[in-house]
Amino acid sequence: MAELVLSAVLDRDWRHLDSSLYAGLPGVALTLLAGAPGRPELAETARAMCSELSDRLDAQRPPSRVPTDRGGLFAGASGCALLALRLFDYYREPSYLALAEQALDYDLASLTAGRDGSLHVNEGWRLLPYLGYGSAGIGVVLAQFLTYVPGATRCQRALEGILLAASAPFTVQAGLMHGRAGLVYFLSTTARLGFAPPLARRALDQHVAALSLHAIDGEDGVRFAGNGLLRASCDLATGSAGVLAVLTQCASFARGSTPLTTALPFLEPLPLGESANLRSSFLGR
Repeated sequence: MAELVLSAVLDRDWRHLDSSLYAGLPGVALTLLAGAPGRPELAETARAMCSELSDRLDAQRPPSRVPTDRGGLFAGASGCALLALRLFDYYREPSYLALAEQALDYDLASLTAGRDGSLHVNEGWRLLPYLGYGSAGIGVVLAQFLTYVPGATRCQRALEGILLAASAPFTVQAGLMHGRAGLVYFLSTTARLGFAPPLARRALDQHVAALSLHAIDGEDGVRFAGNGLLRASCDLATGSAGVLAVLTQCASFARGSTPLTTALPFLEPLPLGESANLRSSFLGR
């Protein structure tokens, strides 16, 4: 089945796809790269998709605010940045690191600071800290980028503000994309990479404990309400599957092991040793 999907992508015109990780070129290209070992044509198609994304990025001006659910990791330029990092892993070409920084700068322009210095995606009518379309998703890619380019001071300062946003104790929903589980994912990933100061590590523990506030107990187990709190959801993006995936990942990290899979594909944390040169500056705060 996987082979059929990959072959279908190669046989289709993909230039009509949008630029989002959720439904566009970055997600497709990352899927191709996952199957690239032994299939260089898949990597070359992913490279061509990234080139298309780069051209689109050059033609756009970074917005200071974004429409509802049109920013962050799943809909903003951070998906392009993530793809560029994975292509750098594959080809080792420095131009991909430059593209990742350009894409991250595009998304950083949409962040607005709260009174406490926390950074959120600005949608005009609300500020979002969450993983799917808020600042935490941008922060996941920022943290990875900083393991490659530790001298990126602007990215480091932005990550500090996003960590502060993700440390706020209150969230309405529990889910991975729009709620507390996504903040747990972000904080646990940054801790794994060595970028979480003590405040963020305490917030991680508090968020994990507070997931019980969202739990709906039943005779056959525990569920979590989905978006809008209208009904129980079992899916990865909004419901129980996402909460379980994040808690499983946290447990693996706590044991000092890397899980076989993470809560989101293509976001495998890098080994701790690769960010050792930055660890002391964050953990000392």
